[in-house]
Amino acid sequence: MLDAVEIRERTEADLPGCVAALRAVHAADGYPTWWPADPAGWLDPAGTAAAWVAVDEAGAPRGHVCVVRGVDDPVAAAAAGVPTGDLVAISRLFVDPAVRGRGLGLGTALLAAAQAWAGGHGRQLVLDVVDDGGPAVDLYERLRWRLVDRRQADWITPEGIRHPVRIYLAPTGAASGTADRRDRSRFDELT
Repeated sequence: MLDAVEIRERTEADLPGCVAALRAVHAADGYPTWWPADPAGWLDPAGTAAAWVAVDEAGAPRGHVCVVRGVDDPVAAAAAGVPTGDLVAISRLFVDPAVRGRGLGLGTALLAAAQAWAGGHGRQLVLDVVDDGGPAVDLYERLRWRLVDRRQADWITPEGIRHPVRIYLAPTGAASGTADRRDRSRFDELT
């Protein structure tokens, strides 16, 4: 039984467990769209500034997120009122399907860790997500991430489709990473 999960900085030793969780996510959700030739390397993209894992009582990674520097998004920067150099992006966010819906709020907690890091470093978080009306979009909107743009993805699926994506900015201030109690049950379904 999974009773508690800890959010902590990712270590090199976590990568095999992260890859196993990512494989389960890929099988369940098709994320990532293309299975990487080097999944551990994929979890550490160029520009990674920090990364966190959600680990269970046995220390097994059950979720992951990283923050990436070097974001060049003039639309998001203008919407945030910051120079593009102050943007950092959420990347490689996922939660193992085996632990979703248990009221643990892993996606929310991983995002909160990234938001705390960004705030502590004077950076504005941005993310993109496929505009499919799915649980991820619902999660970001309930956490009060602000939609600032819609555009076509800069990648294609194995079927040759270029999906529309939404661009969100993290909330700032006291509401960052939190939700109203009335939203909690919906988060439990999503994370």
